Amino acid sequence: MRYDTVDEVFSSNERFGSDLIDMLSQIAGADAGHRSSDTGWSAQEIAEHIAIVDTGVARICQKLLSKSVPHTDQSLEGAFSISQEFQKSVATSAGARLEAPDQVRPTGAITIADSVRTLVENQSSYQAMRADFERLDHSGPTFPHPYFGPLNAGEWLALAGLHKYRHAKQITAQLDAKIPGQKEGNPAGDETSN
Repeated sequence: MRYDTVDEVFSSNERFGSDLIDMLSQIAGADAGHRSSDTGWSAQEIAEHIAIVDTGVARICQKLLSKSVPHTDQSLEGAFSISQEFQKSVATSAGARLEAPDQVRPTGAITIADSVRTLVENQSSYQAMRADFERLDHSGPTFPHPYFGPLNAGEWLALAGLHKYRHAKQITAQLDAKIPGQKEGNPAGDETSN
């Protein structure tokens, strides 16, 4: 993970977000409720978790940007940097199972369609912050992450995309792990029955 400009982070995050939304929009029926042995959550619950976290991260970014100051060197406008500590934390956690804090655990009551709507709204919120990310020095004020410690606005922004990517991979693996040929209402996986 290396980002040198705000544009690179936004492009990456937009790609991760669009890919996730496209994937979630294709999930229907029993697939939405199929629980993973890895996470214990269904695709619907993972989608809800992603939407909860994404909304929170957008708010954190807005708050941290409101405390940020313009770059003192105009040549740094649009530049992006993240700390080595953040990069190491992300790399270390890539394959680890992290326990979601209570406030971002899914209830199971939110549909995938509702989670997708929230993610689309959040994309607009992030876009509204883009000019501030380019204009302001976002490396100053921090807010604590439960696993990664204090993160600045830029690190939270990068994490927003990485979080979507991580869970999109989990959902894909979960759906791919279902018994081949299994259809809704056909737990035996017999392709000839309906």
